Amino acid sequence: MKAFFTIALIFVLASIPIDSIAQSNPSKRSLLELISEIEQSSEMRFLYREALISNVRVDISAKSSSLYSELKTQLVAYNIGLQIDEERNQALLYKTNKDQSSSAVTISGYVIDAKTGDRLPYSTISWFENDGITGIASNTSGTFYAKISTSQSSISILFSFVGYESKIIDFDLSKNTNWKDVAIRLEPALY
Repeated sequence: MKAFFTIALIFVLASIPIDSIAQSNPSKRSLLELISEIEQSSEMRFLYREALISNVRVDISAKSSSLYSELKTQLVAYNIGLQIDEERNQALLYKTNKDQSSSAVTISGYVIDAKTGDRLPYSTISWFENDGITGIASNTSGTFYAKISTSQSSISILFSFVGYESKIIDFDLSKNTNWKDVAIRLEPALY
């Protein structure tokens, strides 16, 4: 009988999720509780999506002298940003990317035949982003618009179309991050 209770206890302990054990840290509390306490004791109001912060736990006192800077630091681990507007007494919680140093680069233009000037519809435009290849296709008139998130100082983009030689173009992002009306001329390839 004693063995039965021992086995039953092991099964019960094994069924408890590890996350719930980790989140039961007595010094950490729910971010929702902290927000409620701050809103009750001050004029500050928080704007957020409940799904974004529902499982977030923090280790901060609402009476801390550096409350918002500590909160901002702890929220980085959850990919949540904090923006404070002291004039309006508002705090905005928003989802962030893992790499805050990345910037958005926009490149638009069209892909054409280098000899005839004809547009090349559905051309393939690809590049490396977030440790993988990603890309788009031009539309029926050969025009494209790419929004790329990168932290590099330059980006290489491959332009290709069936029956044409592929072309790699390097864009220097230290000088410009918004490229418009770029004409990509592809040479026909003889097979």
